[in-house]
Amino acid sequence: MKLVNVRLSDEDAARVADLRREGVELSEVVREALRARHLALRPPLQTRDVRPMLDAIYDRHPLDEKSERPPVDATDRRAVNRFIRAKLARRRRR
Repeated sequence: MKLVNVRLSDEDAARVADLRREGVELSEVVREALRARHLALRPPLQTRDVRPMLDAIYDRHPLDEKSERPPVDATDRRAVNRFIRAKLARRRRR
């Protein structure tokens, strides 16, 4: 885990002291602030964003001849669910 030092103004140091007296964990406050700011910088993924991302991953890490992409759209959770259930059912019948 990375440790980060932060310089505080006198006003911020006083706020920190108040929070500590109240029993607030400063590390959790910092983590929450970082997560909130990061989410604000990066908008959530949309469905249309997934296919180009998967294609880029497959381009960087191509499958060998032994492996094949499953004949299912990986962005369709219901289709993936049906595919997995059918594959498990075939294994059980053996």
